[in-house]
Amino acid sequence: MTYNKGAFQKLDESFKTNVKLGDNHIVKVEGKGSVAINTRKGTRIINDVMYISNLRTNLFSVGQMMEKGYTLQFGGDSCIIYDNKDKTLIIAKVRMKEHRCFPIQLQYLGGTAMKAQEDQSWLWHRRLGHFNFQGLKILHQKKMMTDLPQIQAVEGACEACLQGKQHKRPFPSGTSWRAKAVLELIHTDVCGPMRTPSHEQNRYFILFIDDYSRMTWVYFMREKSEVFKDFQEVQKSCGETKWSKNKSPQK
Repeated sequence: MTYNKGAFQKLDESFKTNVKLGDNHIVKVEGKGSVAINTRKGTRIINDVMYISNLRTNLFSVGQMMEKGYTLQFGGDSCIIYDNKDKTLIIAKVRMKEHRCFPIQLQYLGGTAMKAQEDQSWLWHRRLGHFNFQGLKILHQKKMMTDLPQIQAVEGACEACLQGKQHKRPFPSGTSWRAKAVLELIHTDVCGPMRTPSHEQNRYFILFIDDYSRMTWVYFMREKSEVFKDFQEVQKSCGETKWSKNKSPQK
């Protein structure tokens, strides 16, 4: 039994009963739970500990410890508590004090938990589609929304807002070089292989775009090795053309 509510890791306050003490005084039990304590060999959990706020000191039940798998050996002026699974494992050693009592100094590991608190400013910022905080303050001041709380100054940045406001660099307004004749510059790319072949068993296709005329050709292929053959078809479709040296607008 303990009067220290903060010592409990778990506490069922719906458990109610009465306990009669050694002086025939009856006290009310206000709950039952588990208490974690530090021992020489690590943390141990004591279950079914009763919470009695009117107690002046904690009371340790020898019988309950034996039921929970511990061995208590009394000898001389001390009591040694062993773990039943390992008789060499000493949980605690307590010396007898005045009035033939064995006071145990326990180090409690009180229940700890991180409490998440939702900041109302951030909450309404997200609810209104990441609306800026200055705008939220104006909405509150002019009473343009019901139930909108006072918006406080916030610290930090909204990661979603930062990502959403990032922009790619725009394309230049003009290009440094454009083709001046048909087939002088061809833009092309191959797509594939496709997981499902076409009716003609093609799994690739290639796209050709003439930079000068913007004429576009699409060819379907079974193998990537057909690329050059398809390019020759493009060349033939444009008639006889005088070729110059290869050029790349990226250079």
